[in-house]
Amino acid sequence: MRATAVPVFVVGSGTLFALGLFDLVRARESRYARALVAAGVLWSLSALALSSDPVLFSIGRASWWLVDLALVYLLLSYPSGRLLHRVDRVLFVAATSLVATLWLPTMLVVHHFPTPGVWSTCTSACQANAFDLGHANPALVRDLIVPLRELLTLALFAAVAVVLTRRMRTLGPLSRRMYSPIVVIAVFRVALLTTFFVLRRGTPESGLLPVVMWTYVLSLPALGLACLAGRLNRRLFVADALDRIARGLRTDTTAAHASAVLADALEDPSLHVLHSFADGSEAWVDESGKPVGLPQDGVQEVTEVVSGDWRVAVLHDPALSEDRALVQTAGSYAVSALENDRLSGKLRSSLEELRESRALGVAAEERERRKIERDLHDGAQQRLVALRVKLALAADQLEDRAPASAETIRALGADVDATIDELRSFVRGVYPSTLAQTGLRDALRVAARGAALPATVNADRLGRYPPEFEMAVYFSCSEALQNAAKHARGATAVAISAWADRELHFEVRDDGAGFDMEATPYGTGLTNLRDRLAALGGAMTIRSVAGRGTSIAGSIPLA
Repeated sequence: MRATAVPVFVVGSGTLFALGLFDLVRARESRYARALVAAGVLWSLSALALSSDPVLFSIGRASWWLVDLALVYLLLSYPSGRLLHRVDRVLFVAATSLVATLWLPTMLVVHHFPTPGVWSTCTSACQANAFDLGHANPALVRDLIVPLRELLTLALFAAVAVVLTRRMRTLGPLSRRMYSPIVVIAVFRVALLTTFFVLRRGTPESGLLPVVMWTYVLSLPALGLACLAGRLNRRLFVADALDRIARGLRTDTTAAHASAVLADALEDPSLHVLHSFADGSEAWVDESGKPVGLPQDGVQEVTEVVSGDWRVAVLHDPALSEDRALVQTAGSYAVSALENDRLSGKLRSSLEELRESRALGVAAEERERRKIERDLHDGAQQRLVALRVKLALAADQLEDRAPASAETIRALGADVDATIDELRSFVRGVYPSTLAQTGLRDALRVAARGAALPATVNADRLGRYPPEFEMAVYFSCSEALQNAAKHARGATAVAISAWADRELHFEVRDDGAGFDMEATPYGTGLTNLRDRLAALGGAMTIRSVAGRGTSIAGSIPLA
């Protein structure tokens, strides 16, 4: 028996004192920690029931009655160490009265304690009670008081278990996780005490009795471990809730989505989030944007969270107020997500306005190009053609009278022809007629035929697209062709590809020597090309590998 009792005593007392002293050092729930240490002292004194000295043995047996009283207090006062409810105070007074009237006074009138007892399974030739004044076991005590006090003790612990169970059901999810291990201990203690009393009266020689007795002895240290388990359970819930909130709140969240995420993470279906506007207004609006007032009926608690000009009000079950810090932190996540969504919306709006502005600029530029092309074609070019005809007529008229003058005029006509050819070439560069008439595919093929390097075009699947898109791709490819002719050392050919899916893509690739992209800045042509694509929401990429040529590619969103 002593071989079993020593490790039980070391583990049990170590658990109680370690938990209590740890909380006292950390100044955490110090009232409950002091009660836990005091209960540990009483529990340690109860181990004196193993002593062979009659006085120490009797003190040990009596101390256990006070252990039961301490256990009632610890169960009812968890976690604050205070008996906050009237029913708790009533039950503790009942427990104190029971110990004071039916347990402690019997020490003076019985010669032997009921056997087996705590810390010992002795059933015969057991230690006598050193405080007995009568040296006998009165029938009144044996047949009435002992059964009555055992029955009342069972009823008392059953009432404690019922009170704690009902209380746990009214608590929020956070406190339920703290209380659940304590409720398990309370219910288990009732079952254990019932089994112990029944076996001791019915079959004291049962081999099951020592197991029940040692489990009964360890019920107080088990309560200390239950307190620790409750705290760990609570921390796990907080960590899991915050993790689910952090994962669930997207950068584009809405008040309705924030309400759903917080309600799910905090296990409060009634929870929802109100928010104010960043203009200093005191008004609150719900998830749909409808103005609402804060509840005043007490059915829901309100936790406000402020971040700069942005405010939210988290309406939640009053049970969650037991851990206001958790609700505040959850609300802070919601504030950040909603504020990010607002700022992202402003950014998206600004970018869209910039894109539209750039697109309008590109469209205006293309309209101006077309106007210049029409003006040159219908104005200057036609006048030059008319001048060429007049010079030819004048040369014909002077042929007989002044052959030398006629030849000079014909030379001037040749100069006019050259000027007309240069003007036509310029007009094609301003706005190629093929692009306007038949589209990007044919315009790229015309550009390839006029390129300085042999060029192929793969654009069979292209259709028609907005004029500004076709112009951007055409001039990008033209610029890339000119770059290949000027800068692609050793290049013998150029391949042009263009295709469309959700974007209009192009790529111009040469087989030249390539270049060092980090050491070579963009020229004016490539910079203009990049800006032209960016104005339409597109992008440009350049890739160059030594010995493998250079690729200039880009894309423009079609939707």
